[in-house]
Amino acid sequence: MAKRADGLKFLVVGTNNLITFGSAGSKKFRAACGIAVGDATKQAHHIIPRGSQIIEHPAVQKAAQANINEGFHIDQALNGIPVANGTQTQHNFMFNHMIPVFTNVLADLKNKLITQTDINLAENQDPWLLSNNEFYPFSYPALYYYLSLKGLHESEPFLNQFPIGAINYEIYTFVMGSAIFSLTKTKF
Repeated sequence: MAKRADGLKFLVVGTNNLITFGSAGSKKFRAACGIAVGDATKQAHHIIPRGSQIIEHPAVQKAAQANINEGFHIDQALNGIPVANGTQTQHNFMFNHMIPVFTNVLADLKNKLITQTDINLAENQDPWLLSNNEFYPFSYPALYYYLSLKGLHESEPFLNQFPIGAINYEIYTFVMGSAIFSLTKTKF
């Protein structure tokens, strides 16, 4: 276990040596977001969600191991925003402004973290057959877009754009499930 200057901890766990980021719901994260102790009017929200699929993603693991600024930490101030209770404004902000930023950052990291051979393997796989009998080809921009939506799937903007039963919702669920699993095998 390593501890950063801001008191946040990195934990290396399991036989696969994945870095975790300490306990969820940390008071340190609320403090990092500038929320006073006892302030029940606000919540601390992660910009990059704390879900295990994201935490275990190779890009997040590589960023956490970086030697610059003690590495990325899921609960650091740069990854949080304070939000008033009972509002959806954080989801609107995320959906409309941060998703494009995430997709651009992931696209920039792709060539630094993934070998050209693995990029070619992912890009040359067979397209996926959707329920409307159309084929959906793999693309990194689409992967990054759908990956960036993780954590927003219950927000009103998401549900408006991706209603359950729609083809774009089917693509989202497929990319978040089968595609990420199969691509992880080729070091996506």
